Amino acid sequence: QDLGSTNGTFVDGTAIDTATLRSGATIRLGSFLFKFLSAGSVESQYHETVYSALTRDALTGTMNKRYLLETLRRAMATAIRQKNPVAIVMIDIDHFKGINDTYGHLVGDEVLREFGRRVQEGCREDDLLARYGGEEFCLLLSATDAAEARDVAERCRQAVDGRPFETTAGPLKITASFGFACLDLDANESGLDLIQRADEQLYHAKRSGRNQVHGA
Repeated sequence: QDLGSTNGTFVDGTAIDTATLRSGATIRLGSFLFKFLSAGSVESQYHETVYSALTRDALTGTMNKRYLLETLRRAMATAIRQKNPVAIVMIDIDHFKGINDTYGHLVGDEVLREFGRRVQEGCREDDLLARYGGEEFCLLLSATDAAEARDVAERCRQAVDGRPFETTAGPLKITASFGFACLDLDANESGLDLIQRADEQLYHAKRSGRNQVHGA
């Protein structure tokens, strides 16, 4: 329904006062053009599939690195504007190369899929988990200080370590190391700077014996 707008409202190129939308209809509001798709339409499902392919890791179902970096950029801008904390947790599966070398890459893929699911168990609803590359994952925790970040990371660590991973090669004991860092609101750092600081904490966890959480 057009409520007396200056530029008018157009559906399928025709100016309207009111109109009932059908799936596939185009809507023009000023200089903006939209396409209306019903939830069950084939085209809507196609766009959802394409969007998923562009934003999710195909193997683990977690978000991909590109989506993570773009979301982190926006989260940091919001955090700086509102003076809210943001934390990054970098995660690496311990001795993953040995799993691939001993049992093969197909079993390694099974471990990666289950690992993503386990870590997600320890996350809160609005936390973002992404595969950063290889066996390394990243958690973006908005509105989260250091104490909360440590709690989330520890829950995720326990979810991984709590029981063996069932694979075609049999049950495997899997652990992971976690490193976290919180955004310094007074520093002019980028998202990659924040990830680098979390990565340094991750390697500190690995040097200290693995299967643990380090950060500040």
